[in-house]
Amino acid sequence: MAAAIPKVQVPMNFGVQYLGSPLHSNLKFRAKDDEELLANSMIISFNSPVIEDLVTNLFQSVIEVEEYSRDVVQCFLEAAYSGEVKNITKANFRDINKMGHVFEVSWIVDRCYDYFKSLLEAVKVHDYDLQVFIFEEAMFLFTKLKKRNYLDLVINSFTSLVCCTKNFVTNYLSDLSVCSTIVLDVIIEMVGKEQEDILIGVLVNHLEERKCVIDDKTRHVLRGLSFKLCKPSQEVVYRKLIGLLERVDSPTKDDYKILAGLLKQYNQALFSEKIVAVPQVPLPNLFHSFQALSDINDPDSLLHFLKHSKIIANGYIFHDAISSWLFDKRSDESFPYSDLPDYFFDEFQRIVIKRAWSPLALEYTEFCKRKSYGNLAPQTGKNENLVSQAQYKRVTSVDDYFPDDFFGKDHDIKFRFKSESYNDCSNDGECGFILRVSAASGEEDNSFDVQLVINNDLYPKDIHFHSEISSIIDTCHFALDVLTDPGLNHFNDIPVTWYGKPCLDGSKKFWCWGAYLFYDKDEKGKSSGVINKWFWFLGSRAKIRPVVYFFPKQT
Repeated sequence: MAAAIPKVQVPMNFGVQYLGSPLHSNLKFRAKDDEELLANSMIISFNSPVIEDLVTNLFQSVIEVEEYSRDVVQCFLEAAYSGEVKNITKANFRDINKMGHVFEVSWIVDRCYDYFKSLLEAVKVHDYDLQVFIFEEAMFLFTKLKKRNYLDLVINSFTSLVCCTKNFVTNYLSDLSVCSTIVLDVIIEMVGKEQEDILIGVLVNHLEERKCVIDDKTRHVLRGLSFKLCKPSQEVVYRKLIGLLERVDSPTKDDYKILAGLLKQYNQALFSEKIVAVPQVPLPNLFHSFQALSDINDPDSLLHFLKHSKIIANGYIFHDAISSWLFDKRSDESFPYSDLPDYFFDEFQRIVIKRAWSPLALEYTEFCKRKSYGNLAPQTGKNENLVSQAQYKRVTSVDDYFPDDFFGKDHDIKFRFKSESYNDCSNDGECGFILRVSAASGEEDNSFDVQLVINNDLYPKDIHFHSEISSIIDTCHFALDVLTDPGLNHFNDIPVTWYGKPCLDGSKKFWCWGAYLFYDKDEKGKSSGVINKWFWFLGSRAKIRPVVYFFPKQT
């Protein structure tokens, strides 16, 4: 057996000028139409363990790549020689990416993945041609190379853009009969139960064109329906589908079972316009787990998570994730990033614009001016697309609370709040709303909760509720103002989005919520078994005042 090729860190610039040189080339690549390209076996082996095995162990001097064009093979070889993939385009992406996977050139695979992400980030809601290209490349990798990561990116991206899923699915399934069942399964997954009406519309068009004849593809989609999240506004299209299915002539036994099951589900679905009288609704964008962030160790990975996580619904959640991650990582003395790179904030701005998010309140970013948060506050504060001094309302609670009262007891938090939509209100008492707190047990569980009370009958005489508040609850953000014990420091807008639920520390004496420990280092008694490795020590007698930011609805 020949000696193993010595290991070299790739990608590396070996000098692309030597590619094809008869003097240096001892390996032949035979491409489509018998086109032949010469290369150096050692340089190519440094990049590809597969080719290294073919050359050193099987003694091959010719690599058969007949399925690829000369241009694709040339691009692949130039990349191996230069350490850069310079000529990748939509036209050659699939083949270059496939060569990278087949020959296990991991860094070329990574470059192709980055190129694919750049296309995905550029896609617009009505850019159907680019959507098709992206989707079909992801499907190719999924079906031919068994790579699911591209498809997950596409599903997350399409569903995060308003109307993108509907535009793509409606057009792509315009001829349902030509789609494979694998494609249909992926699209059913993309649509989910929340947007099932999109598939209903596709089925209606297909059945109308086929004069109510059920084919295999229709059956496949019908089996994937649930009717569980039917909305009153979608009743017309659902009724239309049921009407078309009732006109199916001489259904088979299997078709009859499908139709009977759907009719049963349909009859159970609630299309009533009546509003269910629920007493309270959950406050959005709270209690996210920090675990997803703690496993991230560099800014690029953090940015990738923030761009593709469905949890990130507005700029406040995005900003809170950054601040929580920075605070946690700065506790590690070996952490190399004192500041986030400029491109990180450029991408933050691009996401805010693309998703039409409302800018952050400038004062909300003030908390992160502290050293622990690096350049987060100055970088966001100077960008007019990221912050605003006008497009929001900041509302603080009427009362403040000691930690034991705030976390450990069931109670109602009152807020005075008057919207422009009811400035002429003549009701007794003040306009406002109540957040109802369910006490934490002290254990690491889900007992603690904060909900908006929307039933006016549950309000006291000194405050009354307007239903308009419940319609804008999804455009609000919750934080805490804290006056430390013994009142030496006042912290405004402490973010809590990513810290799960509060609990008692190991001593069962002091409350902590993520990185905030309501205990002071100088207090008598000892806090033990704390959950996080680094804390804001805020004092067991600190005063907590909840804060709610309201911002305009996203378009």
